[in-house]
Amino acid sequence: MNRPLNILLVEDNKSISAAYKSFFESEGNHVLCAYDADTAIRLLEENPSNSFDLLFTDIDLVGDPTKGADKSGIYFACYAHKVLPNIPVVGHSAYFDSDDISTEERACFDEWFPKGVKTAERERMFEKSLSLAQEKRKARFAHNPALAPVEPTDSLSVPSTEGDFKLLGYELDTIKPDEKNRFIQPFTVWRRDSEDGCELEVNGCPAILGWGDNKVDAYEHLFDFIYSNIDLARNPIEQLAGSSLSIATFIRQVVRFDEE
Repeated sequence: MNRPLNILLVEDNKSISAAYKSFFESEGNHVLCAYDADTAIRLLEENPSNSFDLLFTDIDLVGDPTKGADKSGIYFACYAHKVLPNIPVVGHSAYFDSDDISTEERACFDEWFPKGVKTAERERMFEKSLSLAQEKRKARFAHNPALAPVEPTDSLSVPSTEGDFKLLGYELDTIKPDEKNRFIQPFTVWRRDSEDGCELEVNGCPAILGWGDNKVDAYEHLFDFIYSNIDLARNPIEQLAGSSLSIATFIRQVVRFDEE
C-alpha cells in the first residue's frame, strides 16, 4: 500500500486550489497550498528538503513582475528543480502549451498537463502525478531510510464556509433556467471579481468551477464544464466516488440531458 504523499499545490485561483486540494486529500495525502510563486518558494525555503514528494503548479500565476508575471509558475518550477532536483514538478495551464516555452524551461517539469474541463481528464492528470511522485519517493528513500519525509507546515486556508467566502470577497449569484441554458432548476454560485479576472464555484459543489478574464468568460467556462461532464452523470451512481460523485449528483439534479 502506498504511503501518503506531501504535496505542495501552487494555484492562484482559490476555488480551483480548494477543488484540487480536496482530490489529493481524498487519496489520503497531505497538501500545502500556495497562491503565488513567491509564497511557494518561501515554503520550500522554510521546510526541510525532505518535506515534499510532489510539487504541482499552475503556470500562469500572479508573481513578481520583474521575473515575468505571466510565467511565474515556470519561474517557481525552475527554482524548485534547481534546489530539489529529486522532487517531481508537475505543471498545468489553460493558457500555455509545452511548445510555448523554451527547452530549458520545459526541462524543469517532469510532467505537463493542460487544464482539462472534463472531470475524467482531470482525474487522470492527478493519478499520473501521484504515481510519478510515489515512484520517485521510493527511489529517493530506498538507500537512505533516515531521510523519511516530514510533514510540511504553514498551510494556507481555502474557502469552505459561507463566512470564508464572504471574508475573501465572494458574492452569491443565482443561476436560473432560461431558453439559453439547459438547467431545470436554479442554483447558486460564489463569484469573486478582481483585477485578475472572475472566479466561480458552485455553492455546495466545490468540484465545479469556472474562471475567466471577466464575468461572461467565467460563466461560459462554468457552463462548458457542466455540459462536458453530462456523460459522467449517466454512469450508475454506485460506480462513482469523490469529486466525480458530487459532480454527477449535481448534474442529475439541475441539468436537462435526457434529450441528447
